[in-house]
Amino acid sequence: MNKNKVFLDAKWWKCEGDFYSALLEKLAAPAWHSHGLDAFVDSMIYGGINGVEQPYNITIQNTGSLDEIMKSKINEFIKYIEKEQIVARKDGYDSEISFELM
Repeated sequence: MNKNKVFLDAKWWKCEGDFYSALLEKLAAPAWHSHGLDAFVDSMIYGGINGVEQPYNITIQNTGSLDEIMKSKINEFIKYIEKEQIVARKDGYDSEISFELM
């Protein structure tokens, strides 16, 4: 199965809300989708919520322009999604989400 390619540009992000909003837009999430980590787990891993469903590769470009706090927040998000993806696979869900920082 081909992966959907999701490209995000971090050049102007100042806070983690900017990252979340950009990701939700690219995933064609509904307007009511929150910025909570569990909401991202539900929509990205378990699916049936966003217009763009997995499998996908999320490439975040221009991360070099981010301050260290933003880089840390993005890495925490990625680690959380990866951890929850492992749990979902153990429970029988077929989850294939990957990240690339550039």
